[in-house]
Amino acid sequence: MSTYESIMEGLNEAVRYQQGKLAARKVKLTIKPVDTFNTEDIGLVQEPAWFFAKLRLAYKSFKKR
Repeated sequence: MSTYESIMEGLNEAVRYQQGKLAARKVKLTIKPVDTFNTEDIGLVQEPAWFFAKLRLAYKSFKKR
């Protein structure tokens, strides 16, 4: 299924739900809490976010030139 078809299917489902012709789907997710973590673990998560933020800023400043 293409991206367009997938989006259209979702929109059509939303319209049918709004019209009362379709029951809403339910999904239940369970997220297990982390037992322990330390600053090193947090750094591993934050490092890529900082890198991509800096990359976006560099791209924006280059694009303006």
